[in-house]
Amino acid sequence: MLKFQLEHGNKVKNIGWLKSLQQSGVTVKGLENMPAILVEAEYFWSAYVTLTVKRISNERGPQPIQMSEILAYAMYMRIDDDAMREDLFYHVSSLDAVFLQWVNKKRQVPGKQQGRHLQQLRRNR
Repeated sequence: MLKFQLEHGNKVKNIGWLKSLQQSGVTVKGLENMPAILVEAEYFWSAYVTLTVKRISNERGPQPIQMSEILAYAMYMRIDDDAMREDLFYHVSSLDAVFLQWVNKKRQVPGKQQGRHLQQLRRNR
């Protein structure tokens, strides 16, 4: 679902309205390929959506969601079970990795001058 939203951007903002059109029998192009979130995964998706706005951004772009933010979320949601906390951390971090990979891919511009570190490493080979 995250990849779909990242790739389709603003088109997914009115998803509720588009889904209601589809349910009424109208064919909505693009929704046929939209993945559904499994009921079991809705909790992790909701946690990710809540936590993604808490990420730090700097000159290098968005940074991973901090473990402290995930743990604070778990405490706020009163998740005391260690296995459930591990599951939360794993799934939020996995979704976050997909987002960061997408962002980094978008930031790479073909032919862009490489940083000094990469140039130096390649010269020393």
